[in-house]
Amino acid sequence: MTRNAAVYLGEQRVGRLQEGSDGFITFTLDPDYLLASRRPILSQYIEEHPQPTRGKHPRELPPFFQNLLPERNLETISPLHTLLTRTFKLDPGDQLGLLLCLGEDLPGAVRVLAAEPDEERPQAPQRSHAADATLPPEHEGLRFSLAGAQIKFSMVQLGVRWALPMRGEEGHWIVKLSTHPGFEQVVENEHSIMEWARSAGFEVPACRIARYGDLDGLPERYLTPEATVFCIQRYDRTPAGRVHQEDLCQALNIPPGRKYTGVNSYERLALAAQALLGHAGLEEYLRRLALIVATGNGDAHLKNWSLLYRDPQRAAWAPLYDQVATVAWPNVSSQLAFKLDGARQLREVTHDTLRRFADRYASYAARSGLEPLPAAAAEDIFRSTLETLRDAWARRAGDLAFAATHKQALREHWRRTPLLAQHGPLA
Repeated sequence: MTRNAAVYLGEQRVGRLQEGSDGFITFTLDPDYLLASRRPILSQYIEEHPQPTRGKHPRELPPFFQNLLPERNLETISPLHTLLTRTFKLDPGDQLGLLLCLGEDLPGAVRVLAAEPDEERPQAPQRSHAADATLPPEHEGLRFSLAGAQIKFSMVQLGVRWALPMRGEEGHWIVKLSTHPGFEQVVENEHSIMEWARSAGFEVPACRIARYGDLDGLPERYLTPEATVFCIQRYDRTPAGRVHQEDLCQALNIPPGRKYTGVNSYERLALAAQALLGHAGLEEYLRRLALIVATGNGDAHLKNWSLLYRDPQRAAWAPLYDQVATVAWPNVSSQLAFKLDGARQLREVTHDTLRRFADRYASYAARSGLEPLPAAAAEDIFRSTLETLRDAWARRAGDLAFAATHKQALREHWRRTPLLAQHGPLA
């Protein structure tokens, strides 16, 4: 049995996913979309490589579409992926089936709807190979997809409570549950980092800390009613409609299982930032990289950077999300997600590391035909951002929800990281 799906960006049809008899799934852009003079961008990679693409193995979606789903690979199986495949009675490896079940409510403005091979207009999404995948009323709110590894739900705010969306309704908040042992106070940690970044001038969505007991309609009991949960407003869902987005795995055609290895250094990522977003995007990238070092975040992988298309033909950085101080947990590695001038351990990052990073990026840019940002200017942006963050900490540290042990871990991080120590201690 082969399956076909029509792919939409908002209301515009852009292409088709086709499953062949050999199990390979191919994405092909529609000719009308390709010929449009001012077409909305589906993906930076697809824009530059408009030929058909397919997954590397049978039953595997092309990388852009893999990255729309909760993660499932050799290293990571998202609890949300497990919940959804069980709810829809799917084989866990049926990527296209899961995409079809969730295709009306995917990250960004993409929709994927089941279609017959010669069909011009899609019907309601088919439910893969399940005999009857109609959800019971109590699970109707599970028709959404959120990428990543953590258990989280797309929800609506109802006064002081939160609920799964009803049929035809969209969740405008992401509510994240802390269910991993050994990561105590992760909700308070993430909320504090986001508020610290906001105070330093970064674009940050509205955030809240709520109680698990304030959430209605979840399909399973995950936490005690008193446990805290992290709520962040979705920037891809607005009163005016959906706004398209893609993470850097999608923009660079990298499957989610390679989110830590798809690039080998922050210099290479700087080059990608400039190629995608120009000098302004590169400067914001440098500010965010400084934030990563300042907050001791060893988990800033490719899926934690996203592009947003408020202008359908032009990408910009999405607001910050998924920012945590991983140095707060002594059992977590203090490595950066990628190398910074060869340095992987945070405590190895020095002033010379920053200088060589800037020089190496400039060399890469020049060899790629891009006009490099002068190395001295890149260093200045990095250092001034660190100063701004230190000043913001001095103003806000007393208001942040951090556990005392996490605050102390950050102070120790600034003390032992040479590049940070030269800016003075955190108050």
